[in-house]
Amino acid sequence: MQHRLVDQPNLALQLQSLLPFFAEHDIGPNNMRLRAYRDFAEDLATGASASYEAAHFAALHKELHELTFVFTTLRQMKAAIPSELLRKCFTGEAIATGDPESDRGRTYLLQLRAALYFLLANYSILLDQECDLIAQRGRVRFFVECKRLYSVRKVCLRLREASNQIVSRFKTAPRFRGLSRGIAWLDPSPILQQHFDIYSTYSRAGAGDAARRDLFEFHRTSVVPCRRVDDKRIIGLVLQYLWPSLTRRDEPVVTGFTTLVLPSNREIGLLDSWRMGRLYRSFLPLNVVQE
Repeated sequence: MQHRLVDQPNLALQLQSLLPFFAEHDIGPNNMRLRAYRDFAEDLATGASASYEAAHFAALHKELHELTFVFTTLRQMKAAIPSELLRKCFTGEAIATGDPESDRGRTYLLQLRAALYFLLANYSILLDQECDLIAQRGRVRFFVECKRLYSVRKVCLRLREASNQIVSRFKTAPRFRGLSRGIAWLDPSPILQQHFDIYSTYSRAGAGDAARRDLFEFHRTSVVPCRRVDDKRIIGLVLQYLWPSLTRRDEPVVTGFTTLVLPSNREIGLLDSWRMGRLYRSFLPLNVVQE
């Protein structure tokens, strides 16, 4: 499921090119999170990062990869993103803490990541400063609710919350001459990395295989038992995992996205099943591995 974008410049150059864009939205050098990433990018460029402990290096690499991938692509596509929303993405620590409140900025970044995938799949998007996402193509629009998952015990609760929020948005949304459907977009990265900081594999492909197996296992054990959604307009579930890995054959550290696109339950109609299949095929080539 991983596809390496061969024309990606290195992370340090990407971040440097984004600084004017961030400044336009009042995210300047005094922002503590951005300053930490700039220091890390400078160490990458000069080779000073060789002194980093492996897990710490991988954690920063993963954070910087997600940030540069999302904002470089959104800027290139000239997406209309509220400045307040961008600033919310830069709250919190440079490395995820595992605390939902402290990591709230990463939830906003996850929502922008979801918007980015729809944009690259040729959907138009609408976002407000709270990052409520609507993706539309033709006569179908998707209401998307994003959740970062921190506890296995609360997976069903978070899925119900997402479903209830989508139903509420159905009721209050402007009239639309077409079909309205819902998708829950879940990122279980905090759960999957509770017991280890980083994969260690022979190659980039091996890291991707390990991440894919873990994501399928998480889906089987933690999502399937609570996956039934009563409102049949909520047709889809996206699981996306952002992972780091040490590799022996390739670059010392790689990070990547692995994505599963699934029907929300077995009772959705044939046409909605086809829509989810088309969405999966649209997303498949967009997963990124960065060295």
